[in-house]
Amino acid sequence: EQFPVDIGRMRNVVELAAEKSGWANKKPGNGRALGIAVHRSFLSYVASVVEVELGENGAIRIPRVDVAVDVGTVVSPDRVKAQFEGGAVFGASIALMGKITATSGVIDQTNFDSYPVARMTDAPRMLEEV
Repeated sequence: EQFPVDIGRMRNVVELAAEKSGWANKKPGNGRALGIAVHRSFLSYVASVVEVELGENGAIRIPRVDVAVDVGTVVSPDRVKAQFEGGAVFGASIALMGKITATSGVIDQTNFDSYPVARMTDAPRMLEEV
């Protein structure tokens, strides 16, 4: 493989995301849970810790997402952060509201007027480390 997986970089983003999220001190239960994921793509490494809550009314919320990224040389940190913020908001949209339906073999959701996307009130609080 021309660009082998760098386990050290992968481990670093996992450890940083876990540290920044307070993973070791947050206990699941009472309608709260944490999830963690790590991914490598285009020579970049990203880890996310997602906090999920189940309200008394049964509604699911994603109050916080902690993201650690290693993209190599960063020219514009704010643009990198914006990419991951947008990804988290769209991920929350899919998790909380994502639904694709079809009528007679034709997809009903054809644009953003018929496919819900999280609004800022639904968006998780984002904490990024680049």
